[in-house]
Amino acid sequence: MGLGIGFSKSSCGTGAGVAVMAETFGVSQRRIDTSPNPNPWNFEINWIEYPCYDRATLMSVTYPNCTTFEGNKLLLLKGRWTSADFESLDPHFLDSKHPVVARFIPNSIGVRMARAAAAQL
Repeated sequence: MGLGIGFSKSSCGTGAGVAVMAETFGVSQRRIDTSPNPNPWNFEINWIEYPCYDRATLMSVTYPNCTTFEGNKLLLLKGRWTSADFESLDPHFLDSKHPVVARFIPNSIGVRMARAAAAQL
């Protein structure tokens, strides 16, 4: 699934470029069958973008055993996060301390919508 992600103008009004990490980060400490739901312990972060510097993190994540959208999730997290911050990552909304604040359809339209939402954080 090509999303056409690269360097772009920030949606935060500063006009500064946004760096995208395109390498894949594999994290899979525990393999628990939760099909068709995402297993928070079995995921790969495909790319990370910081559309509003430290205010938001946009992540493309794949959950191999999840059936919706072939396991692909587009997550908006409040604050700045890296792949090293997660031993597990649940894409659901859990409580006020959980970093996931929104999910979007994992395509180019979803990426544009997530960047717009990030500007509001």
